[in-house]
Amino acid sequence: MSARGRTAAAGVEARVRAFIRRHRMLDGVRTLIAAVSGGPDSMALLRILSSLAPALGVRLRAAHLHHGLRGDEAGRDLALVRGACRALGVPFASGRADVRGLAARRRLSIEAAAREAPPTAKKWRRFRPAHEHSNDECATGTATSTE
Repeated sequence: MSARGRTAAAGVEARVRAFIRRHRMLDGVRTLIAAVSGGPDSMALLRILSSLAPALGVRLRAAHLHHGLRGDEAGRDLALVRGACRALGVPFASGRADVRGLAARRRLSIEAAAREAPPTAKKWRRFRPAHEHSNDECATGTATSTE
């Protein structure tokens, strides 16, 4: 990364850290789970949080859910996230979900089923949803155009 890029990245990190502290977003949180899809928003979130986690006093973990919808492209997303986590030293878990099956069984849209689909991998269970833990939170990175 160029000197200009490092300066810009440091500025973004400083603004994120200030926003988190100003809004007390992580007060009392011990573990922060970053939900990482492999898209640019969540990859940026992963990199920023991995840099800030020590200063914020939280343990960072990352989770990726393969929805079974996009074939080889989804497999590449999984590999990208896994590799980034390895490079950053962030514990990682992935899971798979049968979104099409859930949509058909419950007569849901694919989008609704994707939001509700339970992961099936055993390793995923150690990254249970944050709401099940009193001292864990989950962070997502989503562009407003994809909400």
